[in-house]
Amino acid sequence: MNETKYENEPNCESGALQPFTTVLGAVLRTTRIKNGSGLREVGRAIGKHPAIVSNWERGSRTPPSEDVAGVLGALNVVGEDKTRIRNLAAVTTPGVIVTGRQDVPHHLATLIDCEAQAAQVTVWEPLLVPELLWDEDYARETLLALGYAPERAARLAELQTDRRHLREQPLPITAYLGETALTRRAASDRAMCSQLRRLAQLNVSADEQITVRVVPFSKIALHPGLSSPWAIYSMEKRAIVYLGHVESGTFVDDQDCHYSRAADQLSDKALSKEESTKALLSFAAKHALNQLEDNDEPPVVSSVATRTPR
Repeated sequence: MNETKYENEPNCESGALQPFTTVLGAVLRTTRIKNGSGLREVGRAIGKHPAIVSNWERGSRTPPSEDVAGVLGALNVVGEDKTRIRNLAAVTTPGVIVTGRQDVPHHLATLIDCEAQAAQVTVWEPLLVPELLWDEDYARETLLALGYAPERAARLAELQTDRRHLREQPLPITAYLGETALTRRAASDRAMCSQLRRLAQLNVSADEQITVRVVPFSKIALHPGLSSPWAIYSMEKRAIVYLGHVESGTFVDDQDCHYSRAADQLSDKALSKEESTKALLSFAAKHALNQLEDNDEPPVVSSVATRTPR
């Protein structure tokens, strides 16, 4: 069985609330709510005042590992979820590295728990559509192009698109994507057309709390967002940043507000919501035309990626 482990991350600001405390609190709160238990009920079961349990869940205090074990016992958490949360509680350093690909249940479960407690998520993706907004066809073809073996690509694509439906409440998302994500054929023209039309629909939907804004690389100078993709989870007490990798994911502190400032700069440089919707539909139409004119096949996986499937 693939098991998620949480490893050390370099220290951030001394004395500040730490990312792992926020992540652990979000996981505990989501688990309690799913169980249907109240703070008083949990506090009574483990011999703690409800305010203490609340502080743990809000990320204001770090619960000792033995108290986390007590909470899990009170909530009747067993199996993989119990292992995942106890591993997280054992972290003694500021940041959290969640090892294992996102198709490993522990990894995705931790992301979903954090999303359930976030008031807002701000996402930046310079080259692709942000994975939080992937359609299944686009996801599968993009993962294949990135070198994933077909079975893994299909499984992760399904998990990513199901991820939105696992949340009980709509998650407010502001997504910034580079112009390259609209023009580069990460997937077939058919999948690109469908994905971009879906993003445009999200921008105008009254039922969704999602804003998609396009950053036109051709008209701007360098900015901090070009260094890497990231997602800022705005929690009750603090913001934490998730950095996704091929083999793991990392939650880090927004040290010196680097990522928050980058988000502000992206907001200044991006097209408006209305302009972005027009751009999305325009490029979707171009992909639709290409689909009619060309042999519409997904991008070819490189020979290197074919030899070493992920």
